[in-house]
Amino acid sequence: MLQKEFVYVERHVYQFDFLPEVPTDIRVVVGIGFAFANVETCEIIKEDFERRWPGIDFFRMVRLVFTVPAEFTEKTKSIMRQCIYDAGLINNSGTQNLKFITEPEAAAIYCMNVLKDHRLKSGVDLTVRKLLDNNQLGEVTEHSGDVCGGAYVDKEFLRFLEDKVGNGNALDKLEEDDWEIDIDFETIKSFFDPVVNRIIRLISIQHDECKCNVMFLIGGFSESKYLQQTIKQRFSQCKVAVPPYLTAAAACGAVEYGLDMDTVKNRVLKWTYGIKVYPKFEEGDLPLRKESDGHIYKFLLMAKRGVQVEVDQRFSETMYPSKPDAMGILFSFYYTAKKTAEYCDEPGMHKLGEFDVDLPDTHLGKDRPVTLEYVLEQ
Repeated sequence: MLQKEFVYVERHVYQFDFLPEVPTDIRVVVGIGFAFANVETCEIIKEDFERRWPGIDFFRMVRLVFTVPAEFTEKTKSIMRQCIYDAGLINNSGTQNLKFITEPEAAAIYCMNVLKDHRLKSGVDLTVRKLLDNNQLGEVTEHSGDVCGGAYVDKEFLRFLEDKVGNGNALDKLEEDDWEIDIDFETIKSFFDPVVNRIIRLISIQHDECKCNVMFLIGGFSESKYLQQTIKQRFSQCKVAVPPYLTAAAACGAVEYGLDMDTVKNRVLKWTYGIKVYPKFEEGDLPLRKESDGHIYKFLLMAKRGVQVEVDQRFSETMYPSKPDAMGILFSFYYTAKKTAEYCDEPGMHKLGEFDVDLPDTHLGKDRPVTLEYVLEQ
């Protein structure tokens, strides 16, 4: 029987009472917020499991779902996976019991239950999501983000203090005032306005692209009444909702995703993916890139940024060896934030990985097709 699943966030454990059915041997699903994915949290998890479920086969029966910022690259997630392995939470770096989900997507899944409770039709964080049939979630627009959380309000306040105590004359004045600093409303407002204005700009970008009915505010800064009021005034045509457990919303959504990974039906690609190919040099190619055998290394696009794709959708290409006597094909995978690219060494291009396909039987020469499929991970 599935145990009560729970969320680690801010060193607290949130338990859920519902016990849905999940496939395979999974008995516990853990959602962990990225900000708390550290050695200390890993130790807490291990201690909790030893206390709650003595004898449980942790590596076989526990699914870990980490939330990550939407801006994380595939390389960053790969490094994070290795760190989780080094911390001892998984015993195989390639295990399927470790999943990643972006913070906006996890928060949207959490909000989906609120949507169902209120019989609403759509929601938004900094990307627009749509509630589909069978309680599935689809992504409508590409994610956009900026550094505009509550911590930047704190920085504005610290700048204000620096101006007050940063020179001798200011210190003398403070001493005369018994070290009291009066702060009026407009000054306080000036701490918030730069950050709030950036948030309004980001929301406007998404809202202009795809009108929505409901807007959810998630995260610690969403507790700001000033931010809530400003958004409600600016987007009066939308219902602005502030659900409970703001700081735990993403981690709660991660648990729900881990319990039912079919919740997400489609996504908008944040990167353009492709492979390195070695075709014959053609007119229009850069002469300096021509190899001595008359070929050229190029980038073959397989999946384009900004396109909505189904989860587990397959992108395929049929490749052939470049030479009749080639003993195999090396597939090198790359991704970029650009929507188009020609070469794998362009600025902003990142290598995702590579693998060899052996083709020891050479009697067919180049006529040895290999079908390559790229699948968007669930």
